[in-house]
Amino acid sequence: MSWKIGQPTVSRMIGGMLMIATLSNGFAPTSLAACPTFNDFAASPVRSKVSVPPDVPTEIVEEKGYRQVLDDAKKPANFAGHYRISVDTCGTSMIVVMIADLNTGKVQELGCLSWFYDGDHPQLPTGLRHRVNSRLLVAYGCISSGRPCGAHFYKIENDELHLVCSAPFKGNLIDTDFPSYDRNLPNVIESPRKSRAYDRRDPLKP
Repeated sequence: MSWKIGQPTVSRMIGGMLMIATLSNGFAPTSLAACPTFNDFAASPVRSKVSVPPDVPTEIVEEKGYRQVLDDAKKPANFAGHYRISVDTCGTSMIVVMIADLNTGKVQELGCLSWFYDGDHPQLPTGLRHRVNSRLLVAYGCISSGRPCGAHFYKIENDELHLVCSAPFKGNLIDTDFPSYDRNLPNVIESPRKSRAYDRRDPLKP
């Protein structure tokens, strides 16, 4: 199954998340060698000369995520040639990830990313990594209640995100209160590559 970035979401995040951290031998990493780098999914700018304003219906201009897209409307592309990624809060230690196509004005809500572990494990990365000259989006954190938190590597292709690699943090950190019906990053096409434990010697820092 592929995940098209136009899927709607309507519910709100709940507060007071309950998380489980089953630690095993600390966080000694192994390798991220199986996962791609930004250069593996190179992109060239293909923007039109004039950016198309984001198409946000009047009734949702104050909604989380969409309000940030509008605030960022005059900023340049920052992902995959002609997209601009914006983030807004959707709970404690959580962001909602938005993407706007500067060529068409199309705005999509990708979902929420959480990192409940940042207080106890500040050495672990959080948030997004992306570049204007690459189709690779890396999400550090928790993307659903059914998948361990870690580094999740997506490629964008034909307005679809594909999960091509996932490297869980050692210790089986899971956000058990991440509702499956809410704004969570998608379960999408997965490559046959095996998941590898996260190596904090991160080769993808911008």
